[in-house]
Amino acid sequence: MIRRATDADLPALRAIQQASLDEPWPDLLATTADGPLILVAEDPEPVGYLVAIPGEAETYLAELAVTPAARRKGYATELLEALRERTAGRLELTVQESDDGARAFYDSHGFTVAERLEDYYKSGDGLLLVSESGE
Repeated sequence: MIRRATDADLPALRAIQQASLDEPWPDLLATTADGPLILVAEDPEPVGYLVAIPGEAETYLAELAVTPAARRKGYATELLEALRERTAGRLELTVQESDDGARAFYDSHGFTVAERLEDYYKSGDGLLLVSESGE
């Protein structure tokens, strides 16, 4: 099940963030009610989430994370599809250039490389990926 996050989800989301991301950004999860769009995948407890920042013509997918134990079970795809249902226009995100798994996932969902971002991450370069609406 995919739903909007609530403040009660924050401890679980922070644990997922720490377990799943090489360079977590804890402040991104600080506001749920009035901040970015945060969706949660449950089974029955939270197993993944995404954080999206809607704009006028595009939505920036700031984070998508799934617990290591729940990976490859479709949760990331469900979260991404739920985001597409709730937003219009282009989706944008950044990934580490060296993260082959993330790049393959987003490639399989219609994202393409728009720009290489030198030294974007502490650990190296990033890529700006984009997907037009309906892809």
